[in-house]
Amino acid sequence: MIWLKNILSNYLRFFTALAVMAVLTPIIIQHIGVESYGTWVIVYALIGIVSLSDLGFATAAIKFLAEAQTNNNDLSRNQITGALVFVYAFLTLFCFSLVLLIYMLELTPRGDIFLLLGAASTIVIGTSVHRAALIANGQQHIVNWIAIAGTLLQALLTYELLQQGWDIEGVALSHFVGTSLQALCCVPIANRLARMTTDFSKIKEYGKHIAKFSCWALIANTSVMIILRVDPLLIEQLASLEAVAVFAIALKIAEQALLLNKQFSNALLPLVSKIQGDALENARAELLVYSTRYLIVFAAPFLGLLAINGGDLIFLWVGADFVAASDSLSLLAIAALFSTMQFNAANINGMSGHPHWVGLSMLLSAIVKIVLSLYFISLYGIVGAAIGTLIASVTCEFTINVYKSCKITAVSIFTFFRRSLLPGILCAIPCLYLASVDEVSASVLDLFVMNVLYGSAAVLLFVCFFVDAADRSFFGKLLLNSESRDAKTNSEVSSKSISATR
Repeated sequence: MIWLKNILSNYLRFFTALAVMAVLTPIIIQHIGVESYGTWVIVYALIGIVSLSDLGFATAAIKFLAEAQTNNNDLSRNQITGALVFVYAFLTLFCFSLVLLIYMLELTPRGDIFLLLGAASTIVIGTSVHRAALIANGQQHIVNWIAIAGTLLQALLTYELLQQGWDIEGVALSHFVGTSLQALCCVPIANRLARMTTDFSKIKEYGKHIAKFSCWALIANTSVMIILRVDPLLIEQLASLEAVAVFAIALKIAEQALLLNKQFSNALLPLVSKIQGDALENARAELLVYSTRYLIVFAAPFLGLLAINGGDLIFLWVGADFVAASDSLSLLAIAALFSTMQFNAANINGMSGHPHWVGLSMLLSAIVKIVLSLYFISLYGIVGAAIGTLIASVTCEFTINVYKSCKITAVSIFTFFRRSLLPGILCAIPCLYLASVDEVSASVLDLFVMNVLYGSAAVLLFVCFFVDAADRSFFGKLLLNSESRDAKTNSEVSSKSISATR
């Protein structure tokens, strides 16, 4: 049941971060002003360049450590760990050098803020292998609990510093403290629970093997970062800092909605790697169809309701000054739905030896997005950026990854649409119609309650009309497979402990 614990803790971690964002964002804007908030958005977007300094090795670390864990090969796992530790030592130095270079060249509007955020990113990269070891070992819930504690600490520190008049510097300092502590706490815990032991005897061999996978992960990660962070930079050049701040509200909400749906597929990453050696030939096909099926049951009504009620949410949350972002939010919510539809497909592609498809699809999406955004922003303002995002997510991310994953797993496109996508969408339609004709909510709480009721109704429709024997069979196999793995792992750990005692 570890996979279920990881999924639930993923959602708890996300909702904690979401609650903190919902409470703090209006407070931050009130204390530092709209223009300073736009500056913060620009600096935070630029720090995304630094976060790419891991060159995609974080994803590779999870994949290869999870496979070694499944094969119960301690020697191979230790050698992979040694190679990763060596590589990450180099990447940490590279990241810090990049931060200093950008700072000295004065490529950011607030170099002091960028330097502080860059130092936090450097620490995160330096401890990435420890987080990867915990996740690969099935202990992602521990990483999540650390993140929850760090998020709450950062929120309290941000509020306190703003009350003392620290302005944007207080926001940056609290980010540094919270992020750094989260990263550093993973080190001793991973050394103990994930039994991290380094063997540097095959750095060259495993380094090349991991780097081959990582280059495509780098392309995918770079493209995702561009997709999520480039719009404020483009809007700054074509409009103003105020327009950046307005669009940032829509982008922040849409990004959190996308991350909410990604928690489910993220928790399945180690499982996707582990089923490569399973005797069940249909394991990947079932995982693709059913994991997407259950994800869309929740994602379709949630993102649809966000698209309908985006304007009310923005008005009730941060005020009338940001209502101009409502149309952008509606389009970004629809784009997020198409991105969500391909999450599990992309995981199947990446972890099944075809990471180049994921990298190419995301790279193409980023290129299409930039070109279209530049064109549409000049015509429609900030709404144009959302139009570019929507077109890119449909034509590149969704189409390419779904096609390739269906080909890999021998699942027909028709079956994927019929079993994975159609039930959740059909159940969402009547609830979305009722939400569209409902009266305007008087508060964020009223809006939240209303959307929870409509979303729950959509899920109930799915349970009543679409859950069948195939669903029950899938859950039975998943639970049986998970329990057998846990029992096997516990047995081997006990045997090693007994042998060591003897």
